Amino acid sequence: MQPGDRIPGIPPDSAKLRVAYEPGEKMAIGINVVYASPQYALGDDNNADDHGRLPSYTVVRLDARYQLTRELQLFMQVGNL
Repeated sequence: MQPGDRIPGIPPDSAKLRVAYEPGEKMAIGINVVYASPQYALGDDNNADDHGRLPSYTVVRLDARYQLTRELQLFMQVGNL
């Protein structure tokens, strides 16, 4: 590695956002959005591989929970919409 090389697998910029809505005491619905800027692939330590740069990506996840009883909660998650 040389000074200025980016560490592979770590994007220079990223952002995460979570929004949740609770229509009642027993139920909650949420959405997560995760963004990562372009980064170098793992193993491309000198940032010189022609195919080593990975594009940016965004992942969206939905989740919901429902409290059936005091001791039992149902949870569902849908990933990578």
